[in-house]
Amino acid sequence: MYGGYFSRVILIPAAVFLSALFGGAYGSGRELVEFISGNGPVGGLVTILVVATTYAICLFLVYEMARVCRTWEIRAFAEKLLGKAKFLYEILIIIGLLLALAICSAAGGAIANSHFELPTIVGGFGILLIIVGLLFFGRKIVEESMVMSVSALGVVLAVFVVVVFVKLGGEIGATFAREPVVLSGIGSGIKYALSSCGFLTLLLYSVRDLQSRRETALTALAAALAGVIPAIAFHFAFMSAYPEIVNETLPAYSLIESVMPTLFLWVYVLIVFVLVAQTGVALLQGVVESLDDLLVQRRGKPLTHTGRAAVAGVSVIAASGFASVGIVELIVRVFGFLSISFFVIFFIPLFTRGVYLITKKH
Repeated sequence: MYGGYFSRVILIPAAVFLSALFGGAYGSGRELVEFISGNGPVGGLVTILVVATTYAICLFLVYEMARVCRTWEIRAFAEKLLGKAKFLYEILIIIGLLLALAICSAAGGAIANSHFELPTIVGGFGILLIIVGLLFFGRKIVEESMVMSVSALGVVLAVFVVVVFVKLGGEIGATFAREPVVLSGIGSGIKYALSSCGFLTLLLYSVRDLQSRRETALTALAAALAGVIPAIAFHFAFMSAYPEIVNETLPAYSLIESVMPTLFLWVYVLIVFVLVAQTGVALLQGVVESLDDLLVQRRGKPLTHTGRAAVAGVSVIAASGFASVGIVELIVRVFGFLSISFFVIFFIPLFTRGVYLITKKH
């Protein structure tokens, strides 16, 4: 379906990265007000700039190290970067993966409850079905589905932003004029970005075809931009109802419900629901790739379609217990835990040994 330079360097890596981010970064909108829009209008934009810069640097280092060292799955990458200490990163990834899946499940449940007045367990079960179904069909279908989902999101966000500026442009301008400039969000932006970038080794399947350092740089820039476009759109929209919107459990949903036609809200909810599930798909595909590599080494053949689906199903069900904590509390705890843990176990080695390996291989 997709081929050529643009696809392998820009389109697929950016779509996979945004899909991996979406459930934990944009699924409810709660994440944005917690770490970005809560810093105020100008402060939020500064935070977005910090997030984009951090994304670009981390994407480049991880993807370029994978390219020069030919380590395309998490176990090989961790061993090359951490040596005998790789088990620490593998344990952290498992914990982080379960927490990320829990956020997806909680967001799916919250959407089902808020929009359809269904029990939250129904939304979680819907997320489970989408993840299991896509993993069953394999990497090609996974990547193609992400491109289509992200494209649909782009169209919806463009329409939403235009309508918001037409209807509420005065309120947005008044907020920027009224609120003081706060730059305290720089630290929260770094925390927000690092907690997401710790999972990049699970996305290496999307950049297996990179052929040069220049291509890696373009991939990193494109993916980083894709990763913050929803943040930019929602941040400006949120400023039309700031600061009251900071207290909303599902701020994106609440704002769209108040300014957009009912049909648009239904389309938005459907796309968001699929993209929340795609976060689990993007991360679990990396787990499947690693298991495939291990099984090929030991048995000479990878997981079957049923085996991939089983891995996905067991992972989502195992994560469902975390979802009962509640989405607001879960997001605060997850981002704090992951940012600190990934910084110590993964990013310090990446910015030291990782940079050394990249320059040595050049």
